[in-house]
Amino acid sequence: MTGTVPSQPLSVAIVGTGTWARVHVAAIRRTELARVALLVGSDVERTAQAAAELGVPRHATDIGTALMAGAIDVVHVCTTNDLHAVLSMAAVAAGKHVVVEKPLAIDAADARSVAGAAEAAGVHGMTAFTYRGLASIERARDLVEAGAIGSVRIVDGYYLQDWLRRGEWNWRLDAARGGASAVVFDIGVHWFDALEYITGRRIAAVFAELAHHRAGPGASTDTAIVLFRLDNGATGSVLLSQVYPGQSNDLCVRAAGDHASVTWDRELAQPSIAPAGIESTPVPPATSGRTVESPQDALAALLARFYGPILAGHPPTRRGDRGPYPTLWDGYRACLIADAVVASARHHEWTGVPLDPRPATELAPGTSDIPPFETRRAGR
Repeated sequence: MTGTVPSQPLSVAIVGTGTWARVHVAAIRRTELARVALLVGSDVERTAQAAAELGVPRHATDIGTALMAGAIDVVHVCTTNDLHAVLSMAAVAAGKHVVVEKPLAIDAADARSVAGAAEAAGVHGMTAFTYRGLASIERARDLVEAGAIGSVRIVDGYYLQDWLRRGEWNWRLDAARGGASAVVFDIGVHWFDALEYITGRRIAAVFAELAHHRAGPGASTDTAIVLFRLDNGATGSVLLSQVYPGQSNDLCVRAAGDHASVTWDRELAQPSIAPAGIESTPVPPATSGRTVESPQDALAALLARFYGPILAGHPPTRRGDRGPYPTLWDGYRACLIADAVVASARHHEWTGVPLDPRPATELAPGTSDIPPFETRRAGR
């Protein structure tokens, strides 16, 4: 079954009623390309209340009935991490385009099945790596791609938050719902995606240490130190923590090449570049002058790139190809790295990361190396 080309605006269903579901509602409206027609949640009263507060005309608690009712073009999955894969598969099976909050799944195998199912169905699928909507990250990527720093040799950075220090319980701390490591599956996947997006290189191997510093219930790891090698032999490291005092949401990627380095900081409107022997200076704005700062604006910028091809009737980006928005294959890629980080910390050894996904053109016509999602679920 393939996605159809609807008349404007697109009709969207949001699955989830939490904080990020609300961010999605605001971002969707900013695009002016879609309307939020349906809110789906697990609790009748909470879903009805959220729909009223957000001005969504319809609400439901059964996603199957909601999807089969028709008139929905795109489904946004904004639930706990453990439900991302199964809900995305249900949406794809109903012929809907999908936007899935990160991580795409809580392991790479399920993420791969979701991405493969969407491609087979001919529907568009986006992983909501929100920061890809920032003009500054596009500018950093353009600089590296244009050869402004030379070949990438060293990469480092950090993603620091402090909200887990407060000690309150959160579902992300439950490995069954949030993933094997809270910090890796919540913010680590963002950093890994940003690194590979900016540099154009892939992480080939990792050596990781995971730690639990949080007071209060929940034993999931809240801090990670990861060494890594890229596919061109470059080396790097990253510090990830959600218990780092004084840092609410501090994300930075730095890449050094043969003759210069570039720094991308989420909070700055432009990246900075430093030739050898010269202090770092901000990069002049791109000719468009576009700046994006809030999460809603960044997500709205991404959604505009996602909705546009659907409205124009363009085919989805294929496996291994570069598209205008972060695809489900990009979500799978981040899960591959996350799985490797967890495995490395568990076994205390360097762990390889498959340089996947391969372009679909490398497969024989009519074949697939992706196991059915149902088989994967049954094998758990």
